[in-house]
Amino acid sequence: IGRVVRCSGRKDRHSKVSTARGTKDRRVRLSPRTAIQFYDVQDRLGYDRPSKAIDWLMKEATAAIDALRETPPLQAPTPPSEWAAALDSETEGMLGQR
Repeated sequence: IGRVVRCSGRKDRHSKVSTARGTKDRRVRLSPRTAIQFYDVQDRLGYDRPSKAIDWLMKEATAAIDALRETPPLQAPTPPSEWAAALDSETEGMLGQR
């Protein structure tokens, strides 16, 4: 799936992992709420290391993750800058129908 990449830079001393979408930081930041939920799951599972809980979660979610490959990607939402143009063209069509 990927490989560990060691960085020699002094400022960014954490190892990275190489993924299909490029090099990523090995560490993951969680929002406070998500961290609380995650550590609750880890405690319930009885694991002493977060990586063990992540391994368990990934194993249990394998079927759902594999199903994602079969679903089409979501369409990106229309940027707000394009809303006005879309609304203007719809409004013109409505006004012309009167």
